[in-house]
Amino acid sequence: MSKTNFEKRFLAIKNLVQEELFSNAKNELNNIKEEAKLHNLDETLKRANEILNLCEKLEKNMELKKKISVIKNLTQEQLFSEAKKELNDIKQEAKLHNLDEILKRVNEILNLCEKLEKKKELKKTIPRIKNLIQERKFPDASVELKNVRNIAKRYNLDEIISWAQKNLDICNKHIIKKTILELGTKFTRLQIVEISEECDVKDEKLIVDIVREMIDNKEIYAQYFSSTKSVAFNQQANIDEIDKLMATYKEWEEKKVEKK
Repeated sequence: MSKTNFEKRFLAIKNLVQEELFSNAKNELNNIKEEAKLHNLDETLKRANEILNLCEKLEKNMELKKKISVIKNLTQEQLFSEAKKELNDIKQEAKLHNLDEILKRVNEILNLCEKLEKKKELKKTIPRIKNLIQERKFPDASVELKNVRNIAKRYNLDEIISWAQKNLDICNKHIIKKTILELGTKFTRLQIVEISEECDVKDEKLIVDIVREMIDNKEIYAQYFSSTKSVAFNQQANIDEIDKLMATYKEWEEKKVEKK
């Protein structure tokens, strides 16, 4: 059995592999293995086994790529649970055959599925949050919006982050204004940080802006001191005119809600 003969056969097998005719290549390799064993050709046997392993790997790679193509249809149909199950099965096979590129691709699609699934889930909460805002349940809406925003940040859902932040700012403005009105009848002086704690809004700049706006528009009787970041309330005036102040707030609130 000449070495040249085996070389020609290995070359033919290489062509079969390049054409992705793996079954034909494996059959020929198994024939070579039998002949190599029969004639104690260890080097030829070793080489045949190496190419067989390569064929198995390439064949599995092609098979898994086809499966991934089918999974794309599931994601387009938003069948994310089914897609993730299939992907995890492919992931196990890819690990078993050391198919790093397939494994990388599967992980990318799994992450995309998680992202799209979470986006779909968060979008379902939007009508409920809009209703809370329309019903002027701003603290409840604020809690929901913070949750939506935080989840959206984890999945880099920029569109939802933007929507949640915009509506959270609106809710916070309502909460801050109402809180300031209530505090103005109970206290003579408060720090901005205390107002922040009372209304559960961390954005102190927003609170300062609203305090100044309310003072300028005569929505509250008070004076803001930027040096100490504090508000001095004219408590008696706020008590005496609370009905008028609340009516002004309600009018403002209705206009803002109607615009949404």
